[in-house]
Amino acid sequence: MAALIAHTAWKQRLDQAIDAGIIDPPPSVIALDNQCVFGKWLYSETIPTSVKQLSEYQEVRSIHAQFHKLTAEIAMLAVIGDKAK
Repeated sequence: MAALIAHTAWKQRLDQAIDAGIIDPPPSVIALDNQCVFGKWLYSETIPTSVKQLSEYQEVRSIHAQFHKLTAEIAMLAVIGDKAK
């Protein structure tokens, strides 16, 4: 639940950053899916290897990585001032 709240807060911050044209952290950091609270947990050693081998786990990782990739792309467009996209 904390990860969901954190990502919702991120969306709100991104919306505000787009309006202001200032993105912090930069898109290159936003793209890193292992630096947010959820990503740190997702890639941590606390998750057993047997779980990491499950297709469901791999799907969650993939979706999470895609979220960060798309968010970074949106942030980059905001930085260059292309709010229409």
